[in-house]
Amino acid sequence: MTCDCEATFSEKFLERAKELYPDSKDHSAELKNYAFVFNREGGMDLRGFIPVELTHTVINKKTGATRLKKEKTSLLFSYCPICGVKQNLAEESK
Repeated sequence: MTCDCEATFSEKFLERAKELYPDSKDHSAELKNYAFVFNREGGMDLRGFIPVELTHTVINKKTGATRLKKEKTSLLFSYCPICGVKQNLAEESK
């Protein structure tokens, strides 16, 4: 990612967890929904994403029976969802 929001917010959540749970140990905080995506140069970019679940009813053409079907995919961010900075991805620089 172009910005450092993921690292900054992970650190802030960790500090807050330590304040909220002072009697605990081995605190950790990790923002989920960030993934490494391969770029055209063979490297990887850190990108935020939102999981998306599509649900639809499939109709069998022969019997007319219906069944619910779920498809899972993800929406990758081109802009940081926290600060709004455009991600300077290697694949977009060409």
